[in-house]
Amino acid sequence: MYQFRKDVQFMCGFAGYYGAGDFNREEVIDQMGERIAHRGPDSKGSFVDDYVALGFRRLSIIDLEGGSQPIHSADGKHVIIFNGEIYNYQEIRKELIEKHGCQFQTNSDTEVILQGYKTYGEKIASMLRGMFAFVIYDKETHNLFGARDYFGIKPFYYAQMNGSLLFGSEIKSFLAHPHFHKEVNKDALKMYLIFQYTPLLETMFKGVFKLEPGTYFTYDGKELKKTKYFDPTYAKKDRSFDETVKLIGETIQDSVDYHQIADVEVGSFLSGGVDSSYIASTVKPMKTYSVGFEVGGFDETTFSKDLCDILHMSNAKKEMLYIAQDSDENRPTVKNQAADENSLYNEIKKLIKIRKEHTALLSKGEIEFVAAKKDTYPLAYVRSSEDEKILVVINPSAKEVTFEFDAKPGETIYSFGGSVESDGKTVKASGQTAAFIKLA
Repeated sequence: MYQFRKDVQFMCGFAGYYGAGDFNREEVIDQMGERIAHRGPDSKGSFVDDYVALGFRRLSIIDLEGGSQPIHSADGKHVIIFNGEIYNYQEIRKELIEKHGCQFQTNSDTEVILQGYKTYGEKIASMLRGMFAFVIYDKETHNLFGARDYFGIKPFYYAQMNGSLLFGSEIKSFLAHPHFHKEVNKDALKMYLIFQYTPLLETMFKGVFKLEPGTYFTYDGKELKKTKYFDPTYAKKDRSFDETVKLIGETIQDSVDYHQIADVEVGSFLSGGVDSSYIASTVKPMKTYSVGFEVGGFDETTFSKDLCDILHMSNAKKEMLYIAQDSDENRPTVKNQAADENSLYNEIKKLIKIRKEHTALLSKGEIEFVAAKKDTYPLAYVRSSEDEKILVVINPSAKEVTFEFDAKPGETIYSFGGSVESDGKTVKASGQTAAFIKLA
């Protein structure tokens, strides 16, 4: 479910830095903001002093007229930039007014976070219900306080380089700062090419990190301190089946009700699967949106249409190729995020080309053989079709691993990291390796 704007398909975003330098501070923060201009077409704003520079790009959802950022506190001592939505902001606002006599200048959820911090301090992070990433600056102490939501729905990146702390919604904003050093993080790249994602907190850029979900931080100009304010706990509950079903229904309904608080039209994404269908059935929005695939077996939009017909909801469908087109125009974000086009970007281009050329085999080919070592989880297997066989070797560990396997290797379609060798009886993978090898 999401808040729908007919004119845009983006979201808010912020960028900022703490630290001095021999450069024009206003120009730098403006350039950092330009790098993420696609996130907020409605308005832009900034705050700059001798210590901190904050920039913001806005997509208006709540308080369309008065919610522009950065927002300053009524006493002028604090300023905030915030990306996200707080679903219980009205309840917190009411408590702040009635119990603490707070005065508000806007009707936005952003100002509620700011006043909440001034009243409750760091505790405010755990009081918020929603998706969020924000930074608050104290103009008197020159300290920063920031946080990321419980599950990391909203992005938050940071880097400490050459005496400056850089932070923002997207890494590409850092590229405009003179103190940012561009370098590929080879460890993260290996993880991505092996697992198709990286579990590391450090990103593809060396020295750039993700703020962990459920974490807030403080920064005094010297030391960055992070504190975990949320950790999920799982405790067995003695409930009957009927009680459990009732609780799930009430919880979903409560969440859906909160998500519909907005000053714009609310719609729903509908994949055709169980989760999105359940949510759409609960919301019953006027409009739903689905993405389909042209490759058989991956498309579920027929289920989306069936549900919409039953509940009398409109459905807009967009069909996409299963394989991403290998062109710069279709993947500008990947190119812009690449720290070094000759390494990361070209590796991704190679993989996309392989995926296109061997789609049927890699996606649907039968697995003829599987061998795995449980201790370090290296893996070797063969995908086979009528036309070809490909040996897939994945070894995420630094150890050398040998598989007993009767295979005569032919052309290496793709390899990254260490080495893969075969003598016709065994396959040896050395060092963190990923390889696709055509079998003769």
